Amino acid sequence: MVLRPQPRAQHVKVIRDDARRRIDGDLPADAIMYVINQRIGAVRACYQRALQRNAGTTGRVVVRFVILPDGQVPAARIGDSDFDDRDFEGCLRQTVEGMKFPMAPSGRNTNVTYPFVFRVR
Repeated sequence: MVLRPQPRAQHVKVIRDDARRRIDGDLPADAIMYVINQRIGAVRACYQRALQRNAGTTGRVVVRFVILPDGQVPAARIGDSDFDDRDFEGCLRQTVEGMKFPMAPSGRNTNVTYPFVFRVR
């Protein structure tokens, strides 16, 4: 049995650029960032699996999702993407859909457009 070294994503940068990140609703940006940062390991794992299929790939993926008043994300969708990898994008969608955010103080939905940048160090 021959063991091959697995490519790894050593660094996943989460862009904090207000020009690209959009939040529409009463849930504070800090609360949203906190949850995303808590789940960045799962996002990184999606990227690591993508690298196993296509070593050295880098780029940006914009994920759009709605946070319901109870903090659940019923569905996420991919906006712009530099990747041509449905498995990777599906993994990102599922990861975001599994995130649990705080309850919205107003009881309204919060719409989020969030760019992730993936790069191998």
